[in-house]
Order: sequence, then C-alpha cells, then structure tokens
Amino acid sequence: MPASCDVFLIDGFSLLYRSYYGYPSNLTTPSGVPINAVYGFITLMLNAIETYQPRYVGICMDRKDPTYRHELFPEYKAHRSPPDDEFLVQLQEFRRLMTAFNVPLFELSGYESDDLLGTIARLCSEQSLTTYIMSGDLDLLQLITDSTFIITNKKGNAYICDADAVKERYALLPNQIIDYKALKGDASDNIPGVKGVGDKTAVKLLLEYQSLDGVYDHISDISSKSLALKLETHKDMAYLSKQLVTIDCHAPLAYSLDDMRYSPDWSLVHREFEHYNFKRLMSRIPLPNDSNLESSPPLFIETSMSIIESHEQMEHLVPLLKKGFAFDLETTSLDPQDAQIVAISITASSGISFVIDCRMPSEGADLFNMSSHRNCHPLFESLIPLFENGDIPKILHNAKYELSVLSYYGILLKGVYFDTMLAAYILDSRQGLGLKALSNDYFNHEMLEFESLIQGVDSILEVPFQSLAAYVADDSNVTYQLYELFNAKLSGDLRLLYFDVEMPLISVLASMERSGVQCDIHYLSALSREYTQSLDQLQTSIYSLAGDDSFNINSTQQLGEVLFDKLQLPVIKKTKTTRSTDSSVLEILAKDYDIAKEILNYRLYKKLLSTYIDRLPELVHPMSQKIHASFNQAVTATGRLSSNHPNLQNIPVRSDAGQKIRCAFISRFTNGRLVSIDYSQIELRVLAHLSNDPAMIAAFNHGEDIHQSTAAKVFNVDYDAVTKVQREQAKTVNFGITYGQSAFALSQQLSISRSGAQALIDQYFTQFSSIRSFMDETLSMVRDSGYVSTLFGRVRYIDDIDHSNRSRQANAERIAINTRVQGSAADIIKKAMVMLDPIMREMDSMLVLQVHDELVFDVTDSEYQSLIPRLVEVMEGAVSIQVPLLVDVESGSSWGEMLN
Repeated sequence: MPASCDVFLIDGFSLLYRSYYGYPSNLTTPSGVPINAVYGFITLMLNAIETYQPRYVGICMDRKDPTYRHELFPEYKAHRSPPDDEFLVQLQEFRRLMTAFNVPLFELSGYESDDLLGTIARLCSEQSLTTYIMSGDLDLLQLITDSTFIITNKKGNAYICDADAVKERYALLPNQIIDYKALKGDASDNIPGVKGVGDKTAVKLLLEYQSLDGVYDHISDISSKSLALKLETHKDMAYLSKQLVTIDCHAPLAYSLDDMRYSPDWSLVHREFEHYNFKRLMSRIPLPNDSNLESSPPLFIETSMSIIESHEQMEHLVPLLKKGFAFDLETTSLDPQDAQIVAISITASSGISFVIDCRMPSEGADLFNMSSHRNCHPLFESLIPLFENGDIPKILHNAKYELSVLSYYGILLKGVYFDTMLAAYILDSRQGLGLKALSNDYFNHEMLEFESLIQGVDSILEVPFQSLAAYVADDSNVTYQLYELFNAKLSGDLRLLYFDVEMPLISVLASMERSGVQCDIHYLSALSREYTQSLDQLQTSIYSLAGDDSFNINSTQQLGEVLFDKLQLPVIKKTKTTRSTDSSVLEILAKDYDIAKEILNYRLYKKLLSTYIDRLPELVHPMSQKIHASFNQAVTATGRLSSNHPNLQNIPVRSDAGQKIRCAFISRFTNGRLVSIDYSQIELRVLAHLSNDPAMIAAFNHGEDIHQSTAAKVFNVDYDAVTKVQREQAKTVNFGITYGQSAFALSQQLSISRSGAQALIDQYFTQFSSIRSFMDETLSMVRDSGYVSTLFGRVRYIDDIDHSNRSRQANAERIAINTRVQGSAADIIKKAMVMLDPIMREMDSMLVLQVHDELVFDVTDSEYQSLIPRLVEVMEGAVSIQVPLLVDVESGSSWGEMLN
C-alpha cells in the first residue's frame, strides 16, 4: 500500500467518541464547556494528515434521524444509550473548528456515515485516487480494495488495514466481512445473525463455502446437523443481517472533490486555537504572520435579497443588468443534460441579489428531450436576450456548467467574462475551489448548507421558495465579490494566461461535452463475451501452471502462498505483513515464469472488463446515444485537463487488449471517420526550448529522430550506427529525465545494473549539460520563491522543497521540474484548442476528445480533405519556440483502428 494517500476520509463520530473517552475530561473552553473530544479529534487528525499527506480531506457524520436500516429492522441499534450531554455540547464547537480547517462535513438523511464513506471511496476509486478511511468501525473493512484502505487503532497506534491485514486477522477477504457479520451477528449494532453461530464457526463456513449464498447452497453438505438446523431456522435473519451490515456505496450524496481539497485558513485556525487555549496544538500550525497569510479577510458585504415575482419587477431589473452581472443557476442535477433549472440568482453589485423561482409545473413540456429546447419559466425568458448578448459581461463560478445547462434550454450564453473557480485555480491550485470553501477562505463567510433546505421533503422542487431564495442569493453574491477580489490579483503573464487561454477554453470544452462521442455498445457487448472467455481461459491456465485450482487468484494472500511457498518462485519485494504480488513484482517474475505472465494478463482482462467494457455502455446517454464525458480545467496542478464520468484519457493503449476498447469509439457520421492529431514528443521539444540545450535543439531542427540522436551522443557512436537497444535505452532516459528518474528505477526498467544505469544518466548530462543546468535553476527558483512557472506564466506552488524527510524533498524536486515541462506542454495544447474553435464552428465535423497531447475529431467524409490541413497548420503554429512543433495525424473508422 502507498505511504501517502490522495484522499483522507474520517468517520466523524467514531473518532470523536474515541477522543471523548481517550482524552482528559477536565479539558474545557474558557467558559467551562467540555472540549476534550474536539481537542483529541484535531490532534489525531493532524497526526494523520502529517503522516499521510493527503490532497483531499473529508469527514462523514451520522444524523439523529432513523436510516433505511431502521425501516428494515426497527431493533437496529435499539439498545444503544444516548450520548452524554458533555459529548453533545461539543458538537457545535467541533463544527466551528472544522469550518476553520475548511474540511467539509458530509451527512445525509436516511444514511449512516459508513454509507457516505463507502460512496466517496467508490467515487474516488473511479478517478484512480488512493483513499484512506480513519475509523474504529470494523464494518468498514468490507470497503478495502486496491485503492481504499482503513486506518484503525492497534495498541494505541494508527494501523493501516489492507486485504492482507484482514486476512491475517479474520482469515477472510474484505468482501467476506459482510457475510461474516451476517452469520455471527453484531451485538454492538444489535444485528441478530444466526443464533448459535460464533466467530470461529462463521469463519470456517466462509473458508469452505466462500459466501453466505455458498453456505446455503451447500447446507446439505454440512456435517454438523445441529449447525445446519440453526442455519435453516435463522436463514431469514441471516439475509436480513446481511442487508443491515452491507454498506451502501451508491448513496445520493452531494459530493465534490474540489470541496475536499485540504486548504485550512491557518489565520482563522490560529484565532480559534487561541480562543480555546489550545497552546500545544498552536505550535503545530503556521504562524499567523506567515507571509502567505493575510492579516485579516477582505470585507464581505452580506447579501440583501429581492425575490422577483412579476413581469413588472423584471422590467425594472433588466436595465440594471446591462453593464454586467454575476449569476448562478440552482438545478436538479449535476449533469447538464438532465438538469432542470429550479432558481436563478443575479448580482449586479456587491450585496444586492435578485432571485427568480424557475420551477415549472410537473405537467410541463418534456425537459429531457435533447432534440428540442426545454421550456423556460416565463420570468426566466425575460433574461434570454441578456444571456445571448455578448456585449454584456457575465461572471460565474464554474461557468462551463451554466453554459452547458443553458444550451439544453436552447440558450446560447455569450459574454462569459470571468469564472471565479478558474481564477482561484490559476492563482493557487492548492486551494479548495468550491464556492463555500473560497467564501470561508477569503471572507470568513459561512454560506448556507443546501442539505438543510431539503430536509424532510422529497426533492428541491418541494422546498418553500423563501427558504431556497436565501441560499441561492448568497451564491451569486459571493461569486461577484470573489470576482472583484480575484480580478485585482490577476496580473502580468498570469492574467494573459487566464483571459487568452483558460477563459476561451470554457466554451470549447462545453461544446466537446455536449457533442459527446459515439460508442458502439454492440461491439462492447461482443468484446465483453470475448474477454470473459479469455478470462476463463487464463484462470484455467493459471490453475494448470500452479497444479492447484483451490485458491482465489484475486486474493493476494492465497496467490502469494501458491507462488512463493508451493512453486518456490523468488520473493522480489515484501510489505510489512506479507510478500508482494503487485504488478512490478509480477513483471520481473514474468521474464522467467509463465504463471506470472498469465496472472498479469488475468488482471489486465479483469480490469478492462470491470472498468471499461462493462461500464461504458452504462454511461451512454439514453437520449443522445453518446458518451458525454466531463473535461475538467481546474483539477490537475500542472494545468493538464482531466476527464471523468468516464475517464476517457485513461483507456489503456499499450496492450492489444486495451487498444481494442478504443475500437468501440466510432464516427457518428455516415462514411465519417475519427481523426487523431497528436503533438509529436511535445514535452521533449518544450524541454529543449526551456533548457536552451544546443544539442537537443539542433537535433529537432535538423529533423532527426531525437532518441537516435540522444543515443549517438550518449554512447559516442555515429547517428547511423545506433542499435535498437541503444535507441530504446536513450528513449527511456529522455522520457524519464524530467520525472527525476533514479538510477535504481532506470536499472529496473532497462534490466541493467544500477551502476550501469547511473553511468547512463551521468553520460546523458555530460552530453546535454544545459538540461542539468535547467533542472538546477528550477530548484533554485523554487527555493527562492516557493513556486515554479510554465512557458505561459502558470504558477504552481511547491511544498516540501526543503523538507527534512529526504523522500518528500525529492518528490517536491521532481514535481517542480516536471511541472515546468508538462505544464508548458499542457498550456500549448489548450491554446491550440482555443485557436481551432473558430474553424470548428464553421464545420459539421467536431472536436470530441482531448487526451493530453492528442486531439480527436469526428470528421465528415466531405470535410476531411480540406479540414485536416487547416487543423495541422493551427496546431503546429500554436506557439513559437526554438524548435518546430510537429503533429502526427491518424484516421480510421474507429479510435482504435487508425492509420497515418
């Protein structure tokens, strides 16, 4: 498991209770209110954050109201006594301090914190994020996967549980914990289980029959008749118990990763710690006079709200908006295609907001017919001329969403001048980008919680508008005041990057998302059958090579026993608890052992099936019959775009098996084709320019194969005498150099000695000395200013550059160097996309995908010959640097079947 994580989740009440009983009860506020639970919680939270260095932090909380489990079983947790008053009185103080830390609290009526933790962990896993969950609740062990781990307490110390730890403790796999609890019950939650079945019997049954279903399918095989009778008698209770202990990982949670970005308001935290007299904790946070902190937040003007209810009021409002305004749409869905506008708030000057109720009668027109415009509320229609007037500047937070929603209403939003989310991202990508987070960070203003508005009603459509209006009005008011603040902060190259690249890109991405990409679900269905058959064949082959078919290939523990104990394969790497069977180990073993090769293939096919082949058809929109992925501008710290729902940038292409998935993406046009235009070696070309290295610049300007040219210099041979092996080694060094690749990593990749790898690196820097100088200058820049910048002036602040932990310092150094190169390349392709947009607006063909250095177009047959040369010209001329920018063009009937 990794030493650090991307996302850190806390089971709120679990940790609070542990702190309440574990820290001295005489800890109180200056007014005498108990504060030991809060003090202990913050101590444990800071310990964990310092240890695991997460980018995102969130806390999941239980609510007092009953959950769906109480409906299934009224006695669920019925025996639990209510919390002490000395505990309950601390919850308000706890929420106040978490606001200062800018850590969101997730809670949802009808669900427990376990369900919310499971839901967020699943969503993070789908984005390939590593998640740690801190809790004392062992029910959560069922959530453990390759990317989700549980942190619990063991002998007073934090202990990370993975699948091997579960195996060691229970002799079971994480997904068997549910059936384990279903059989034995759980007295702490009043879950009945099967009366008379204890821990040992439950484990024995599951080891023999794998699952609860397996137990009941083989009940006649159970030798103990008394046990079989107990199981038969209490079968209903067993399956009811299974329902009770199963964590719902699909809770309808209003979740935003941006809101979880860990970015405390340290000045506010310091003031709160002073208030509570937390002297020891105060020494663990930055001082309030830190140069990165402002002495006091900007003045925030509270919202004054007016509800517009008549056309006469609208006639007075419209002239006030002619000089520009901020607005925010409140909708029923985060997916623009399915979103119904519920309300709109408009702010034309700080503090004064106007709100319109846009809810349509339920018998209104078909809101989700994508072939026609949706109906607008009559009052909302009065705003359409303003929306479509490009001379009136609009200010939004996450403008791409509003632009997309309005497009499905047949409204072409023009004049988008400022996006406060993008501005916050450009100014400092480390900070939380949600509106509530920014409001807290910059104004110390706590916005209303949306979840509290819909408590007790089925949907937002039933919320009394007076209650909804105050919430909505605050959104546009905060957006307007953030605009005034951020607009003043943007200057120089950063301002040019923002207004010339990032802002125009919004409409390009919105158009891509609305266009979507055609997906052949019949092809995927056939591929699913083919890969399932291949998976079965691989399983048979693995069992044959192992001489054993009784073990679970998906169990790392059982697999390790077969490979290292039964077959006596060499142990390559150990974890704290067992011998590793991860991909790096299997790749080494696969050179000599067929079973390792087969296991790698098995894992590949299994992942392709679950992540893509069987998942993609579910994401085809029922109306458009296309996949509409989201492309995100404000996620990666380097400036690269990211993609989700689904992540089309992450479809594997290095294997034939992965490449076949791309064949599912086809043209929507009769006789049309998909065209890929990919920048050739753009990061190396950027490196040549930034480092001003004469040897690398000359190679590119002379049109040489850069890897062959590098090999000729490193190995001191003629260009034409470079061998295939030498070129491959030079290529590996070229691509690894900006990632700070170590001699050990290079030796592993090239299967050479570490000394040989170090000699290769040393020779590389001898021949390309300016690159070494560029890297040294970059690190000096970070140590002097705390940040690096790209070719376009994008800034990334780098933490840990002088950290006492050498591993963290080395990681910061790699990030700094890589950001300058990869970030510059990302800015170039973004600029190219903006420059291509006017051309594409003239065409029936469309830009449908961006995968880092590659743009994918869906092109009609009639436009192909004339369009492609224009696209190539724009992309190769997007920016002028010391070496030529070149692109490779491929086209075909599908994304996976392309030819030059």
